[in-house]
Amino acid sequence: MAEIKFITPFDTDFSAVRDIRTDVFIAEQGVIASQEFDLFDEVTSGAYFAAAYEGSRIIGTGRLVIGGKYKIGRIAVRREHRGKGVGGQIVSALLEKAASLGAERVYVDAQPKAVPFYEKYGFKICGKDIIDRGLPHSPMVNEF
Repeated sequence: MAEIKFITPFDTDFSAVRDIRTDVFIAEQGVIASQEFDLFDEVTSGAYFAAAYEGSRIIGTGRLVIGGKYKIGRIAVRREHRGKGVGGQIVSALLEKAASLGAERVYVDAQPKAVPFYEKYGFKICGKDIIDRGLPHSPMVNEF
């Protein structure tokens, strides 16, 4: 099992978060680099970043954006660690963080192949598919 810690964009380890997202979303999935990183990746407020550690190495990441609503996104795990439950640990940690902040529901825009994964964590489709960063996504919600 990985150890999940919350970090900020100003932590030294945040460069590994950027590297993982670059590998997964830009290199593997073809997301345009300028669309992958946004204001939430540059400030300490507005988002919580979960980092999954194996020893001292970050092997996965995800974020919880807070504001008008709570939204999980940017779940990414290094290729060699996929299928080992790391993504689920990250989602669980982000859901726990949202609950501790008083969230009554949490949203996620899931790529179609990830819908069954999110359903395991209580998410249900709540709208019509959208395009996010050039990729189709299904809006989902988890109501506590």
